[in-house]
Amino acid sequence: MRSIQRCALLSGGTPGYLGLGTKPMRRSPPFLVPLLILLSTHGWAQPANRAWVPWRAEKSHVHRFDTAYVHSHRRALSIGYVTTLQNAVISVRDTLGMRLDHSTNNPSQYGLGLSIGWLSGEVTFTVPGVSVADPLKGTTRSRNYGVGITARRFIARAFFNGSEGFFPEQPALVDSTWTSNSPYPARGDIRSNTFLASVNYALSSKRRFSFKAALLQTERQQRSAGTFLAGGTLWMNDIRSGSPFIPATASAAFLGNTSFDRVGRTVIGATIGYTHTLVIKRKGFITGALVPGLSIQQQDIGLTDGTERLGDWHVGGVIELKVGVGYNGDRFYTALNGASYFSSADTGEGLNVVTGFQFVRFTLGLRFPPPTSGALRALGLTA
Repeated sequence: MRSIQRCALLSGGTPGYLGLGTKPMRRSPPFLVPLLILLSTHGWAQPANRAWVPWRAEKSHVHRFDTAYVHSHRRALSIGYVTTLQNAVISVRDTLGMRLDHSTNNPSQYGLGLSIGWLSGEVTFTVPGVSVADPLKGTTRSRNYGVGITARRFIARAFFNGSEGFFPEQPALVDSTWTSNSPYPARGDIRSNTFLASVNYALSSKRRFSFKAALLQTERQQRSAGTFLAGGTLWMNDIRSGSPFIPATASAAFLGNTSFDRVGRTVIGATIGYTHTLVIKRKGFITGALVPGLSIQQQDIGLTDGTERLGDWHVGGVIELKVGVGYNGDRFYTALNGASYFSSADTGEGLNVVTGFQFVRFTLGLRFPPPTSGALRALGLTA
């Protein structure tokens, strides 16, 4: 099957991560959808002279960050190669630890990223013959739309994911005759639609930590720094299947009522966590963030006999996890970032349903002197 991702915008790592997803088509379109512009907040520092010296600290004006810890590449033109991979996960678990996880089977996507001044964007797409999903795990059709803002102390994400076609990560539980070389008992009838929004703000007043350095490499973290984070999240899930989500061949292994084929969920949560970037010899870095939280959730369950059970609002859990490693030099930069989002809630039928999204992003790029253009200067993109 040939497929193409028409556009994907990543504003952090995330991944996220974000953009238009894969959708089967008969032929690739002759052009890519224009880049979605991501705006972010920067310090208003000017160079001491007109010569572009990327490694020189801009000392002639007052900075909005600690220049001993953060260096801005705002005046450079950055162009990079980007690879992304994203997956959706649905997990059903009982009180004794028995679980059945279903995941999407999405191929990797490839593209380019560009950053200059306050403007940054990326476009990624599937490449026929290169972006190949595992043929043993069935076919996934996905749609992804999203936007994001990444400032030095503030990060926000909002995206929609629609996926159809999942495979079980414990295939022997579904089909006892399954072997490692045989096709997975894929579920083309499982559909999931999710809207997720997440906001995090750095609480430290020292202005030493930069999200832009950790996630986008448009700045460089020159010394190790971290900060506590506070934020919030909103989820809206709708999961449906054409037959019981836990098939009859596996239902006997679970406690609780497994005769459901729909789960709808609304989650409103508050989060607090910590993020830190460890700097290695000023240009290498390892970064991570752990942001758990509590939420109020309402969930309704659709049973296979046609009845629905609407639950009351109750307390549940949410968690965000981000990790990354890379090198952020004056001319050359590279990074591998990952992000995961999870939400968990009881079904009221003796089971727990966990939904999640996982994003991986790799970038390899170069920085150049900014082009001399009156139009770019008028927009504030160059000095």
